[in-house]
Amino acid sequence: MQSISDYPDSYYVATAKSLISYPQLTESVKADVCIIGGGFTGLLTAVNLAEKGYKVVLLEANKIAWGASGRNGGHVGSGHNKDVLQLESEYGKPLAHELWSTAEEAKSIVRNRIHQHQINCDLTPGSMKVSDNPDDADHFKRYVEKLNTDYDYEHISCLSETEVFEMLHSPLFKGGGTLDVGGMHLHPLNYALGLAKAAKDAGADIYEHSRVINYSKHQPSTVTTEKGQVVADHIVLACNAYLDKLERRIAGKIMPVNNFMLATEPLEESEADFINRDNVCVHDNKFHIHYFRMSADNRLLFGGGENYTRKFPSPLKDYVRATMLEVYPELAQKR
Repeated sequence: MQSISDYPDSYYVATAKSLISYPQLTESVKADVCIIGGGFTGLLTAVNLAEKGYKVVLLEANKIAWGASGRNGGHVGSGHNKDVLQLESEYGKPLAHELWSTAEEAKSIVRNRIHQHQINCDLTPGSMKVSDNPDDADHFKRYVEKLNTDYDYEHISCLSETEVFEMLHSPLFKGGGTLDVGGMHLHPLNYALGLAKAAKDAGADIYEHSRVINYSKHQPSTVTTEKGQVVADHIVLACNAYLDKLERRIAGKIMPVNNFMLATEPLEESEADFINRDNVCVHDNKFHIHYFRMSADNRLLFGGGENYTRKFPSPLKDYVRATMLEVYPELAQKR
């Protein structure tokens, strides 16, 4: 059953493959593990545990992947926000290598789950990092050499300013970049919906519109929603920034960070090839990051601009569009 109206309006919702409605919890049930939160973390946890034979109940306050899991750039990159050069400098080589290996494992999990469960989420290889600062070119070279030689990662190469321009035809990026064919991009909501189906098929019980009000700290724990409860031996908090005041020991460390995206109208094949020749996902190294990629139907999905309140800029479309035109001024006449 389709349930588009329960999601915030977005390109991802409009192109979702199978929006299935899960029931609301209205009774008392028992579980080995109760997972609170129906985003990437909660869903993958549910799949893993259900496959191992645990009785799993997942509670989602709204709809599956209602939050950031269903509304993000769809980039699956390598490594972390700090690259290995920074990590080695600040934390030492052993930890840097461990963090890199963990991130590589995460990519493999995404790829393997998509293939195992035949999730139709437009998985496409290729990730690109660029800069508008010519002084960054040397850093990119050292970073690629470090990964090639010390981390045995051969999927990444360095790009000159000219090569970046030939791929993107943006006047903004003057500092070269990197091309990582081990990175990927995908339709995040369809990926999450596929994980939900996989969890259900493995035996997990999923409940939507079942906001958790509180949970007891003893074992087994009672997890209370507005209309039901779960008695579980273990609880997994998978709420990310939506945790709010459910766990007060963490609530004070959460701050709102909003980043915004838009989708253009479908572009002609030649136009799409001109602004993204190799159909890769792209991000730059600004603090207020630009990130973008092409959709399966040739729309530019562009993200840029941030704020740190619970209010959005108004009008939001114009706010993001102005950022997009810094990168692609030739799209000024596109809707």
